Amino acid sequence: IPEDKYKEFEERENLFSNSKEFFSGFRFKPNQINPVLEKKGSPAIDNPELLDKLTKRPEIKLLDLLSTINIEEHPIVESVISNPKVLEQLEIDFKYEGYIQKQLELIEKMERLENLQIPLNFNYKKLKTISNEGKEKLDRIKPRSLGQASRISGVSPSDISILLVYLRN
Repeated sequence: IPEDKYKEFEERENLFSNSKEFFSGFRFKPNQINPVLEKKGSPAIDNPELLDKLTKRPEIKLLDLLSTINIEEHPIVESVISNPKVLEQLEIDFKYEGYIQKQLELIEKMERLENLQIPLNFNYKKLKTISNEGKEKLDRIKPRSLGQASRISGVSPSDISILLVYLRN
């Protein structure tokens, strides 16, 4: 990567990190933001509200909210507005934070399953509560880990749960 491109990337990442931290704690007062919310057809607020929470509203864009903040008091706002990539990434991060968190938790869970080894001589047929198709596929393929077993077509999530309980005992 050329030096100038890498430096540009680092600056963008720093701006993203710093602005996310700042905006996550930034609160709007009702009299400051209600005109913008009403203009966008969004319910007004009665108490101070966090910027990242307001951004989650589908009809609200981050730029709408940032345009109400005094740039002289908070120069970071101007930096974000003038950088469309950072602005877009912040909006995505705020709007989809819950979904992103769920996916990260799912990734962690899958990594744990990937590390849970299944003995090569494991007798799947003795597990009465696993579906017949699941037993047959597991016995034929003989996965080395629970993660690998979960990717076998015909092995249901409930089969994996039962296998997980059995392996932990």
